[in-house]
Amino acid sequence: MMAMSSELIWSSFIMFWLFYIGAILGSFIHVVVSRTLAGRSWTTGRSKCDRCHYQLSWYDNIPLLSFIFLGGKCRKCRKPIASMHFWAEVLSGLVMIWWWLAAGQELTAHLDISSLVKAGVYASFGWVGLVIVLVDLKKMIVPDRATLAIFVLAGLWLLWRFLTSQIGFDTVVTAIASGLVTLAVFGAIVGLTKGRGMGWGDLKLAPALALFVGWPLAFIGLLFAVWSGALVGVVLLLSGRARRGQPIPFAPFLIFGYDLALLVGHQAWQWYWTWALGA
Repeated sequence: MMAMSSELIWSSFIMFWLFYIGAILGSFIHVVVSRTLAGRSWTTGRSKCDRCHYQLSWYDNIPLLSFIFLGGKCRKCRKPIASMHFWAEVLSGLVMIWWWLAAGQELTAHLDISSLVKAGVYASFGWVGLVIVLVDLKKMIVPDRATLAIFVLAGLWLLWRFLTSQIGFDTVVTAIASGLVTLAVFGAIVGLTKGRGMGWGDLKLAPALALFVGWPLAFIGLLFAVWSGALVGVVLLLSGRARRGQPIPFAPFLIFGYDLALLVGHQAWQWYWTWALGA
């Protein structure tokens, strides 16, 4: 019991600091995304209040804590600070925990070239995904360069695992097929709804994600994305925060769905077939 309690405390300690390190990274990523979208340089100039342009001090820029202690308001003008600053840090903290669970903790068990490559690939996948989420939430667009980065990452990840005999040629073929089928499905939705049911950015992003995760996770990830998107959509409609027919960014749900699939997709797939065959 004592050993189990100590292990739980240690795991909680690791998760806490991973989350906060992720929040620090998220604060930087959000600055880069926001300034780039606004056509400003992110390498020069200190952060300012969006309302009164008060130049923020270091203690106004502590990830998560400053927003909480200031009550979400500027220290000088007391106008509300855009909540996206806070939520970007939260999301990035969750990305860090996701990375640790999906790939990072393998480093402590098997520190070799394979685990290092996987950790690097998953980290890149996670934070490129975060950039896509932030841009889509802010501007309702999916940046082509980020989607291309996912495609390239997926191709290199497949090639690496094939060349190191971690997967066979059949896995490569099914991964490519997953991407093509996903492209066909999203293309049909875009074509039939004339772009109202799904955006062109989603059409390009979905097959890149499917190629990265392969089969059957491509199918599981899409289910997670659709279910989570439908759930949030219903909540927004019932709460009056969205109107029927109002477009809602779908890329965040795609990223969430495929990230979740990488964590629990195989278990969900096995559970379904155990349940189906048992029934």
